[in-house]
Amino acid sequence: MKWHEMGQTELLNVTKTSISKGLTEKEAAKRLERHGANELLEGEKTSALVLFFSQFKDFMVLVLLAATLVSGFWVNMSMR
Repeated sequence: MKWHEMGQTELLNVTKTSISKGLTEKEAAKRLERHGANELLEGEKTSALVLFFSQFKDFMVLVLLAATLVSGFWVNMSMR
């Protein structure tokens, strides 16, 4: 179903709800039983250090870091 293409009345009929009352207790209980609670699963905790170093996986970031090192070395050599 393309929810975004439906009209308001059609959408209310398909979802078995109303604008003024929302879901009935019976429909809410049925959906809770069928789909479960509306909760996100807690994922693994990532340490700050791992998160920091994971930022350097992108190729463009590595290119920019290499350019920074080359530029810094170049400037340091020209000041001697």
